[in-house]
Amino acid sequence: SSEDTLEEYSQQRAMYFKNQGKLTHRLVGFCLLLKRQVLETIGGFDPRFGTGNCEDDDLCYRALIAGFKLWWAKDVFIHHFGQISFKALKDNYSSEDYDQGLKKNWKIFCDKWNIPNETIPTIDKPIASVMQTPWSHELYSPLS
Repeated sequence: SSEDTLEEYSQQRAMYFKNQGKLTHRLVGFCLLLKRQVLETIGGFDPRFGTGNCEDDDLCYRALIAGFKLWWAKDVFIHHFGQISFKALKDNYSSEDYDQGLKKNWKIFCDKWNIPNETIPTIDKPIASVMQTPWSHELYSPLS
């Protein structure tokens, strides 16, 4: 079965990449592990982003400028069934709905971090102007 195949792959990956990973500027929110100190310092997800899209980027940037490091664990495999949460919230959910939500939240992100909406984020490098933002309590997002 596909579940057996995923389990086998996951176990092989865990052994092959044991204790390996790398520092990064971006983690995806479907699987995050945070120290309590991070949440106490920067707060949780910013509720302006709603259900998803860009809330994890915002959380990562707040953590970075507050002085925390982000680690991508290569010895962990998570199979993510994309957009399942979104589909559960709305009947007849479509990729067009997802795209509209992403655009809406990207504008919220750009407005919050004072960057041009045309900025295209990359996986390889952080947005320089955001990284130069000094940490302030105004960036804290209270846990609800």
